Amino acid sequence: RLYRQIYDSLYSKFEKKSIPQGVLTIADYSYKAAFVADQEVNMVACLTEMMMNCEFV
Repeated sequence: RLYRQIYDSLYSKFEKKSIPQGVLTIADYSYKAAFVADQEVNMVACLTEMMMNCEFV
């Protein structure tokens, strides 16, 4: 559910050219969420990767 909320905010918070990378990052970490031992660490890793690879408005 939280991944969906992040996805919904991409279009208002990210530069247009960063949206594809944001979608791929969300998809990757959403998939990994089914297998990781600690969901919080997985979410922090997702957000960190988005901060490193995406541009915000």
